[in-house]
Amino acid sequence: MDSGGRHLPARAQPALRLSAPSFELLAGSAWLALAAAAWLIGRGWLSLSTLESLPLCAFRFWTGWRCPGCGMAHALLYAFQGSWSQSIAHHALGLPVLAVWTGWMLWRAGLRLSR
Repeated sequence: MDSGGRHLPARAQPALRLSAPSFELLAGSAWLALAAAAWLIGRGWLSLSTLESLPLCAFRFWTGWRCPGCGMAHALLYAFQGSWSQSIAHHALGLPVLAVWTGWMLWRAGLRLSR
């Protein structure tokens, strides 16, 4: 609706967007979930085969084909455990993604602390 109480056409309505704090919360939560899963796998309390049974990739679930991001979760889990070669074997961009993701989170945390 506009200020006059009239309904706007669908094309004139703003797109749904995540605000910066919502995106930061989502990114931080995902990072912590991956770190926790890697820790559980390292302790032997969780196995990768258990995680593989979960349909994480909608594209692969619907088509059966691997998408360009397939293997990224495994690569990140191996990177969190320090298994660099296995991380690279699952997805070549796993280590750079983790480095940028971690650096971005530390930078954002530093900005928040400096306020």
